[in-house]
Amino acid sequence: MKVLLVGHVSKDMFGNQVQYGGSPTYQTPFFLRWGCHVTIYTSASRDYPFPNHPNLRIINDETVDTTTFSFSFDEIGNRHLRLLYRANDLGSKPLDKEMFDIAIVSPICGEVSSDLLDTIRERSTFMVGDAQGFIREIDQNGNVLHSKDFPWFKLERWFDIIKGSDEEIKEPSTFPNFIFIRTRGNNPVQIWHKGTYMEFPLEQMPEYKIIDTTGAGDSFLAGFSYSYYKTRNFEQSIKFAHTCAMENLSMKGPLKP
Repeated sequence: MKVLLVGHVSKDMFGNQVQYGGSPTYQTPFFLRWGCHVTIYTSASRDYPFPNHPNLRIINDETVDTTTFSFSFDEIGNRHLRLLYRANDLGSKPLDKEMFDIAIVSPICGEVSSDLLDTIRERSTFMVGDAQGFIREIDQNGNVLHSKDFPWFKLERWFDIIKGSDEEIKEPSTFPNFIFIRTRGNNPVQIWHKGTYMEFPLEQMPEYKIIDTTGAGDSFLAGFSYSYYKTRNFEQSIKFAHTCAMENLSMKGPLKP
């Protein structure tokens, strides 16, 4: 299986501590584990610590510094992001002759254009998107905000699946033509598909076992995309995705390939 992962990787600053992230960073180890051939298309600095693996290819539009966010938390634990540095936009030319079974598009600061989405749609059998990349807005001070009324119907021309958290996706007023997945922590996962609403309960993960929540949504999306592409079974794919997310929650940073 050939998999394309598109979007900026990142440097995440927690005070003086640096953690490398971005969706491709968290998703790649899973797909390599499953025997897939993975291509990452991103923009990062030369010294970004991409993994080295015979089934991994990196298309990096090299930039001075990787997209960098500072993380802070308020008194009730809500996370706040501020953009410190933004890497290059991603153009469509590097993908002109590539074909993929699955493409996951996870922009983090508006780096993916409509032209690139058109190219990915032409070059992939199955196209998946992460909601955060389409609802994020950056204010003049670099604070990362969420658009409250994103017109999801605009994404129907490209995507087979859109996934987001309950903070990112509100209950849709109309059913989109793609599969709409909303994760809700330990609460049942919600899916809207072709006029049908479904809920899938999850195995509860004890709080004391959770080490780090960063990347859990990315891991979930990797697992769901892989399983649903192979099985077309919602329940089986949700369980598989949740297992991936729980593995991510139980450790600091991404898995090793």
